Amino acid sequence: VRPVQDYADLLRDLVDCMAIQDAEDLEERAASEQALMSFIMTFSAHESDSAAETLEAAISFCRETASSQPPPTPLTQADHLDDLARMFAWSDGDVRPVQDYADLLRDLVDCMAIQDAEDPEERADASEQALVSFIMTFSAHESDSAVETLEAAISFCQMAMSTVTYVIETGEENEGRSQLFVSYPVIPQGAITARIEEISQQFIAEYRTEAAKNEKLYQKYKSETGKEAASFITYYRQTFDIGLANENVISFNIVQAIETGGTGNISVVGYIFERRTGTELTIPALFVDDSYLARLSTLTKVALAERVKNEELASDLDWVERGTAPTAENFDNILFQDDGTILVMFDKYQVAAGGAGIVQVALPVFALADLLKPEIRQILDAGK
Repeated sequence: VRPVQDYADLLRDLVDCMAIQDAEDLEERAASEQALMSFIMTFSAHESDSAAETLEAAISFCRETASSQPPPTPLTQADHLDDLARMFAWSDGDVRPVQDYADLLRDLVDCMAIQDAEDPEERADASEQALVSFIMTFSAHESDSAVETLEAAISFCQMAMSTVTYVIETGEENEGRSQLFVSYPVIPQGAITARIEEISQQFIAEYRTEAAKNEKLYQKYKSETGKEAASFITYYRQTFDIGLANENVISFNIVQAIETGGTGNISVVGYIFERRTGTELTIPALFVDDSYLARLSTLTKVALAERVKNEELASDLDWVERGTAPTAENFDNILFQDDGTILVMFDKYQVAAGGAGIVQVALPVFALADLLKPEIRQILDAGK
């Protein structure tokens, strides 16, 4: 409802206010990064449902206290952990003690810091990075429970990941008209990491080409009209979500969201790899024959028809029938999950109106177990 630039301006105001209190020296103004963390931790419980109002409240509070309060004492790692633990406990409705969250956070920090650095001094930086990584990567985790989300983060770290790679370009040179955020896991298996990097680099290259083209169009429009326009934007964002990770297999999806001008699109693609060899497992390679298509068609059709009947999905039965017909094209995107389900993902417009986005149906693995190849069943059994 408000342009992105409004939020960017508010965030910069907040950073400036808090960083000024923390340090006069420009090099020390890296405290501004801590200011954003402070905003997340302190104002996450703000009663307003509007992010803009919450930011404005934070800035107002900061400015009102700036002249009367001494510079705050820098937070220690323990302070960060305890504050985050209290925030997560609150977000779960205080159904579990704060100490449970603090213990989980320390486990996550230890896992990521140990992998990132052996030197004690470097471990402090790695620990801080671990918390930021958690917030950025797992904030979109499907669970409504902070405990489950933390446990998922720790499980992923311990089983699958050396680190997370981030590529971020903020578009400062063109007033934020182009922005890139890419995150992807680095797996301790060269072939898997190479494949993930290939996918990510293609996305980054596409962004840079599109951003350059849109910026050229913007400058031409501005020179011809003397006006500025908010429609010349290029926003690319890639995130990932781990469905299943054990010593035998890793299954994850990569989410790529694109916004250019007045149009936007989102795609979700699932990937399954055999951990020891790094072999990418295609969907047909999981099953004994193509009879899996008829089974997937029947199961997903029933599930989606029920959603249409209950008005939970903006579609109709003919649309669902077409989108779930037993063809390889309709079932080219599935993901194994650690809760014993197979997630079937349908492209935007495949089974419903565009507003529904990527439509997902979770099916129990046992509903397809008799059609899986024996070696695949063995891998999945080992991960239970």
